[in-house]
Amino acid sequence: MLKRLAVFVSLLAFSTAAFAQRPAPRSKAPAGKPATRLTGVHLAVDPVFKNYQGACPVRVIFKGDISTNGPATVPYTFEASDGHGYTSHSPTFTSAGRKPVNEAWRITNDFSGWIALKPEAPFSYMSSTRAFFRVKCTGHLKGD
Repeated sequence: MLKRLAVFVSLLAFSTAAFAQRPAPRSKAPAGKPATRLTGVHLAVDPVFKNYQGACPVRVIFKGDISTNGPATVPYTFEASDGHGYTSHSPTFTSAGRKPVNEAWRITNDFSGWIALKPEAPFSYMSSTRAFFRVKCTGHLKGD
């Protein structure tokens, strides 16, 4: 009986020591949060169109980017002052980096408003600032 107890204590000590030497499990992202994080979301109106005055229709150009600290697919859309709905896009990052984002609006009449770049879940915790612009039509191009 004493011999069995000694063997049991030895096994217990060995398994406890082996468990204590195991590396800690890698931390996982909290539920609902991606392991990769956004590091930047930017959008700006092309300076030519910030306060445009001229012939219409005109294509107002918006340029920006999305940056991450690792691989991810980042779905995004745009939010606009006119409430217009936009198709979602989903660029894939194979590593940390920056991807360009471009959008254009065809404006046919006087307009003043803004547009913002809005990543979607699970990256909806960040968005760009609003890119404000104004179009004042002084005439219309033939055919429109």
